[in-house]
Amino acid sequence: MRRLVLHIDRIVLGGLAQGYESVLKLEGRTVAGCLAQARRKFDQLIKVNQSPVATQAVQRIAWQYRIEREARDLPEEERLAMRQARSKPL
Repeated sequence: MRRLVLHIDRIVLGGLAQGYESVLKLEGRTVAGCLAQARRKFDQLIKVNQSPVATQAVQRIAWQYRIEREARDLPEEERLAMRQARSKPL
């Protein structure tokens, strides 16, 4: 199975599959994980043991998806403003 790694300036996006360790270790690189992959892991936890923490995580991820869906057609500056207003660190 092939994994895609996309380099944008100093941010590395990807599934962190074997073989990318050398890229990830480069100085100044930041790894940006995939929210969809994280959500799938929380879904698994919910199915296995009805985890309330995982349930809350899935609900919070759904909120982020909702914000992105609502911002999709806005100009770049308005999207940024919406994200900053509605998405805060926990």
